[in-house]
Amino acid sequence: MSWLKPRFQIERRVLRTLTLMLILFSSLVFGIEDLVRGVESVFLWVVVLLGMLLGWWLASIKIAGWRATLLSSVLGTSVTIVFVGRLGLKLAYLLQAIFQWFLQGLLWLINQREMVDSTVLSALFQDLSQDISIIFSRLAEWVTNIYLRQPSFDPVAIGFVWGLAIFSVAIWASWAIRRYQQPAWAMLPAVMLMAVSLGYVNTSAFTLLPMLGASLALILTTGYDAWEQRWILQGLDYATDIRFDIAIATIILSLGLTLVAGIVPSISVEDIADAYREWIQPDPSESDLGESLGLDPEPQTETRGSDIFDQKRDKNELPTSHLIGTGEELADIVVMLARVETPGQDASNEDPLLDSHYYWRNLTYDRYTGQGWTTGSLGKQAFEPGDFAQSADIENHRL
Repeated sequence: MSWLKPRFQIERRVLRTLTLMLILFSSLVFGIEDLVRGVESVFLWVVVLLGMLLGWWLASIKIAGWRATLLSSVLGTSVTIVFVGRLGLKLAYLLQAIFQWFLQGLLWLINQREMVDSTVLSALFQDLSQDISIIFSRLAEWVTNIYLRQPSFDPVAIGFVWGLAIFSVAIWASWAIRRYQQPAWAMLPAVMLMAVSLGYVNTSAFTLLPMLGASLALILTTGYDAWEQRWILQGLDYATDIRFDIAIATIILSLGLTLVAGIVPSISVEDIADAYREWIQPDPSESDLGESLGLDPEPQTETRGSDIFDQKRDKNELPTSHLIGTGEELADIVVMLARVETPGQDASNEDPLLDSHYYWRNLTYDRYTGQGWTTGSLGKQAFEPGDFAQSADIENHRL
C-alpha cells in the first residue's frame, strides 16, 4: 500500500489549494453581492465553482492556451446567459424533447410505421431562440446607452457582465496555479476586481483582508509544493516534519501580515487611496458607467455646497452665465423674473386653471436608472423678452 502515499499527498495538496481559493473567492462573492445591485449569490457561486473546476481540468490536460480560452469563453458565456435569462427550465424541456425525438427516430428506423413528430421540438427551440435574442438585444441596448452617455440600469446586462467577469477570474486562477504554479499572478485579477469595486463605491477596504490572507497562504504553500516536487524528482531526502513547520509558518505569516495591513495606519496609503478614488469617481457632467454596472457610490456627506462650487470653480467648470437658484452660495442679485400667463386668455373669463398654483422646477428627471431618476439629454434655446416658451395651450404641459 506504499503507492497510496504519494497519491494521498497529491490529493491533500490539491484539496488545500482549492480550499484557499474558495476562501478568497468567497470574499469576492460576498463583496460583489453587497456592492452590486441586481446580482444573486447563488449565481455568483455557480460561476465561481464552474470556473475553478474547469480551469483546473483544462490545466491538467495537454491543451493549448488559445483552445482553452476559446472553450472556456463559449462555456462561460452560455452558462451566464442561461442563468441571467432564467432559461434553465426551458433548456431542460428542450433537452428532453431532443431525447424523445431521438428515440422516435430509432423506432421509425426499426418499424418504419410511425413518423417522427418534431412539432414540440421545433416550438421549444423557437421559444428558446427568441428568449436568447431578447437577451442579446438588451445587452446591445445597454452597451449603446453607455456609448451615448446615457447609462441605464438593466439587471440582465449587469448579471451577464459580472457573471462573466467572475467566471474569467476564477478560471484564470485555477489555470495559473495548476499549470504555472504562479499564485500571485493567479489571484491578482480577482483582487483587482474587488479593489476597483470597493474604490468606486468609496467604502471600507476590509473585504480585501481575507483575500490578502488567502493569497499569502497560497503563495507560501504553492512555493513549498514546487520545491518538494523538485526534491522528489531529484531523489533528495528531506524531513517530512518540515510540512508541519511550513503549515505553522504559513498560518502565522498570513494572519500576521493581514492583521498588520488592517490595523496599522499609513497616511501615504490613505493619500494614494484618496487619489485613486478621485481618479475613478465619475464626473457629474459625464455619463456614469458605474451605475449602469450596478455600483452605487456612497454619498459624500462631508462636502458642503460651497465646497462643491469651489471645486467647480478651480476646474473652470462653472457656467459663464448667471447662476439662478436658492442656495446661499449663489448671487443674491435679481437677474430674471418668471411669470405664468395663459396665451390668448381673457382675464375676465372664469377659468378654474387660472387660480391654480404653479411651481417652477430647477431640475427635471426623465430617466429611471433602477435606483432613482436622472436627467436625460438637454438642449439650449434662446428667448427674447416677451417671447412665449410654449405658444400652444397644451393641457399636459401644465405643472
